[in-house]
Amino acid sequence: MLKKVYTVFVDTKMSCQNPSMFQVTLPDYFIRTGIKNDYYQDNEWYISIKSFAMLNSFKNITKDINDSIIVYEYNGQADIDDSEIYTDTIEPELFTTTSIRLKEGNPNVTELESHFNDIMLSYNVLAIYNSYDSTYTFTVRLASTKKLYLCFNTSHEMFGMDKNRLYPIYKKNKTFESVRNVNLLADRLLKFHIDNNKSDFRILNSNYSNLDINSENFTNSMLFFMLPIYVNPYELIYYERKTEEMIPIQLNKNAINSFQINITNQDNTFVEGLADYLMVIEFIHIKRDKNLKKLLELVRQIYMWVGTYISRKII
Repeated sequence: MLKKVYTVFVDTKMSCQNPSMFQVTLPDYFIRTGIKNDYYQDNEWYISIKSFAMLNSFKNITKDINDSIIVYEYNGQADIDDSEIYTDTIEPELFTTTSIRLKEGNPNVTELESHFNDIMLSYNVLAIYNSYDSTYTFTVRLASTKKLYLCFNTSHEMFGMDKNRLYPIYKKNKTFESVRNVNLLADRLLKFHIDNNKSDFRILNSNYSNLDINSENFTNSMLFFMLPIYVNPYELIYYERKTEEMIPIQLNKNAINSFQINITNQDNTFVEGLADYLMVIEFIHIKRDKNLKKLLELVRQIYMWVGTYISRKII
């Protein structure tokens, strides 16, 4: 057996590319199989991430993502049922809307509570976080002469509220609570994929996962590495391989000249504003002699036959 390791150092900061979809281009002579059709040898190829380093700069609130609250003011004359009203059941022409933006960042639940109370002060709505069950309770402190309703719009998951529901905020002491535990939607997982259409190799078909949110079953996947985000914001995410983790790949031609690594979050969506990273990738090429392989298989079969024969004699 002959084993050869090719090391590739990737620094996304040295390129104008998007780190979430990074294309690596190598010299034509660097990684080649040698003889394309080697009759006497089996060629096995593997890919492995040796190390990875990136600053944790993820935000759970950013532009057009988890950042909006809308106040609806009812201008109609007829009474409406406040018990359960949604944006898709109202007549839009009877309402005027005011959009309120949450500030970008990565707040925890108490910081989000404080920020909400600041921006909703003029509407006399107070939020209190309940640590016991990880929910929010909202209370209207003063009555209003206007019929006002609060819609959490894109931020409904962060506050544990129903999507597109309008909550009345014009009656004094009116309260409403989160219907589910709050989820700040912070990215907590990095998933590394090989882009088949832009790479000189592919992950072998033995790789299956059920991590695709669009599929309930295990499907063929180009996923080859996952890294949990286990550090606080603006700290260094660092991984160094401790074991022999080799993912088998299949070359599409006689060399590896280019390949693309796509990085997504736990929801299989590209991470917005992914920070630049440093990564060391290893390609492992193993050549095995076919005759030796056949000989070892023959020895194994003889061993199994002798073992079976002896066990029958003993019985």
